[in-house]
Amino acid sequence: MKKELGFCVVGCGKMGVRRINSVVKHKNSRLISIVDADGKRLNEIYRKYKLKCKKFEDYKKAIDDSDVNCVIVCTPNKFHFPVSIFALSKKKHVLCEKPLAMSPKEALKMVKLSEKNGLFLKTGSNHRFFPNVKRAKEFIEKGVIGNINFIYGEIGHKKSLPDWYKKKDLSGGGTIIDNGVHLIDIARWLCGDFKECYGRVHSMSDTEVEDNGFAFLKSKNKNLFLKSSWNKSNGYMKIEILGERGSLVIECDDGKTKLVHFMDGKNKTYDFSHLPFNSFDLDFEEFVKAVLGNRQPLASGDDGLKAVEIVSAIYRSSKNGKVVSI
Repeated sequence: MKKELGFCVVGCGKMGVRRINSVVKHKNSRLISIVDADGKRLNEIYRKYKLKCKKFEDYKKAIDDSDVNCVIVCTPNKFHFPVSIFALSKKKHVLCEKPLAMSPKEALKMVKLSEKNGLFLKTGSNHRFFPNVKRAKEFIEKGVIGNINFIYGEIGHKKSLPDWYKKKDLSGGGTIIDNGVHLIDIARWLCGDFKECYGRVHSMSDTEVEDNGFAFLKSKNKNLFLKSSWNKSNGYMKIEILGERGSLVIECDDGKTKLVHFMDGKNKTYDFSHLPFNSFDLDFEEFVKAVLGNRQPLASGDDGLKAVEIVSAIYRSSKNGKVVSI
């Protein structure tokens, strides 16, 4: 079995740099090439991190390299689909940042091509590897709080973002497709699928996309209310999970990560704030282990597809003012 995987990272922005660092550090990966259409930025990153790999402005030339086994897509959302499709067509495994694509149609084509070519497609989901989220998953699987009835989640940050985030043709949307998709993925992972939703999105500024949004998702036995914003004064994510025998509260606030377990009028806090912030490294390691172990990664391409379907449903609901099926 091959023990070292050759990687090409497409996109050298903030996320690309994080992924480059993970590739370089991992014992079973080797950085073959980096790609960015902006030649100046490409060279700056190459020099800053003292890389010794190949560098390209054309992703097709970089990907069509026999030394490349896997491609990490860290471009603006608009290019997730074409870059991933090209990589999959060249028989490369793909880790694509969230959202998997800008539409369910694109995401489905990516999933189908990966399946057709016997490849692994992973959706970037570092939030699954937050220690408090992982512990909550363990508690739920053990039935500690019983059957889940309701989930409340909020997520967001200040609007200090690259310009492309605010342009609909490049991003596909605002805070819902940017931040909200994380909450959607975690809720599905912890609690299962949802069948219908009602959502509203709006902007408090003159951006093309929403800077605030909320959604109510429903299935037969549980409900989820989520709120996402680019206008938060501080903090990042909080998820409350209410079960028949207790509840869990996941808190991620300014680098502090905690899980609070409520049961029988008492509560216990698990504080993980002393641990290093390494969720991107763990997310990458999951992809490497999945490819080398010949198994589907978490989160899979199908997970990414389901999340994009829910995001799309929220936007449709907001547009027509009605409850829509997912």
